Amino acid sequence: MMHNGQLVAVKKVPVNLMTHHDMDREYQIYRKAAHPNIVKLVEKPRIHSDNKWYIIMEYISGETLEKIMFNQKLTHRIKSKIITGLCEGLFHLHNNDIVHQDLKPDNIMVKSDTNEAVIIDLGFAKVLPGWPQLCTKYWKHSICSSRDPDTPLGSARLSLRCVGDG
Repeated sequence: MMHNGQLVAVKKVPVNLMTHHDMDREYQIYRKAAHPNIVKLVEKPRIHSDNKWYIIMEYISGETLEKIMFNQKLTHRIKSKIITGLCEGLFHLHNNDIVHQDLKPDNIMVKSDTNEAVIIDLGFAKVLPGWPQLCTKYWKHSICSSRDPDTPLGSARLSLRCVGDG
């Protein structure tokens, strides 16, 4: 969809599913999360005549990580670029005390022209001051030790372990 001459993606949410307070909270999280590896809001969400919130975001030309992660044509260089972008986006979120809470391959877009990862859908995200310090032990022992290096993005998951251990 075009919006003010810019190609955008529009997420439509019925007003009965999201209060003004919840939408304002999500808007503030998007503003705080501004980073090249995190999808950007184009404007503050508004309710339109069809009784839905319109959340207008930048359009990411590409596919979700879910769709491409088993593609045998992904070289180690491309995988590394995807994971680097994902880690940079997460690092930014976490440094701003933002927890995504719904991070999964369907919520990571990979740009078709650059193979850069962009984290999308911050609808469940929360601001939790000081949370990274509380989770360091959990990250090291629970998440990182369960990663299998033989999975399609195994080398990338090992990189996540290094981030968690740092």
